[in-house]
Amino acid sequence: METPVLYTNRLVLRPFVYEDAYDVFSYCSSPTVTKYLFWLPHRKVEDTQRILATWIKKKRNYSWAITKENRVIGEINCIKNLEGDGLEVGYILKDSFWGTGIMKEALSRVIEFLKSEGFFYLLAEVDVTNLASINLLNSLGFVQNDGLIQRTIAKTKKEVLICSFRLSLLL
Repeated sequence: METPVLYTNRLVLRPFVYEDAYDVFSYCSSPTVTKYLFWLPHRKVEDTQRILATWIKKKRNYSWAITKENRVIGEINCIKNLEGDGLEVGYILKDSFWGTGIMKEALSRVIEFLKSEGFFYLLAEVDVTNLASINLLNSLGFVQNDGLIQRTIAKTKKEVLICSFRLSLLL
């Protein structure tokens, strides 16, 4: 899948490039930003450079750098293909942009694109204590699936409860 450039009123969503490493490191190294994620904060910019190089060389599913004024401030990734023309979506945003509507704007545009591409649904998994992310998904029309998933987070060896949300793109 080729990640296209998408535009919103305030943002440009585009594929990652090698030069994004320092911007990506600025949020991926933050314990606050990565608190609810399944991976540890990046310790060195070289970690981020290595990961970006892998993403760029080995194309994944759609993967957008969220840019504002030519700086990468977050990302939206289609993590994996799901049965029945669905995708699992994940996202992260630099904490200085939390509460500004940036992620809702970016994710809305991605949803619009994925719908136009013929995907049937999206799934997102969220730590049950991540209320901001749950509120975001609810505001975009995602519906919580029944039941919770207990998962051991490798980075902390801690058990967490995950709720799954689904958004139908068929409407």
